[in-house]
Amino acid sequence: MSEAGNSAPARISRFALVGIVSTLLYALLAMAFSELTRWPAAVGSLVAYVLAGVFSYTAHRSFTFRSDRSHRQAAPRFIGLSLVGYGIATAAPLLLTDWAGLPNVFAVALTSLLVPALNFVLMRAMVFTAPSGQVETQVIGGGHER
Repeated sequence: MSEAGNSAPARISRFALVGIVSTLLYALLAMAFSELTRWPAAVGSLVAYVLAGVFSYTAHRSFTFRSDRSHRQAAPRFIGLSLVGYGIATAAPLLLTDWAGLPNVFAVALTSLLVPALNFVLMRAMVFTAPSGQVETQVIGGGHER
């Protein structure tokens, strides 16, 4: 891979693209399950969220971060990080809107800014990094040596 492909702006662009596609996939699947099945809306939404999450994991691992960390190591970390994001998305409106009385737009804005930023930083630092004890080095020709 070229140096430009490894640059922070390129990685952030890939991260944003995967996030947009994942969000659209979730929305389309949730609507399809709602319209085409007899499932309660919450069940369809959960199934759509899990399927979009599988896409997100796969795309971030292979495209955004181009990681070769084992699934056994990366997948549980990704799931944990997803649960942290869900916790923030649940806690923000509870704290800011229900308890503090602020308009919900503040909770939505905080969640919409904080969760993706946190996800990018932690995916890069903890989820899709080289396994502990191994150093990632750039090799002439664009590959990674581990």
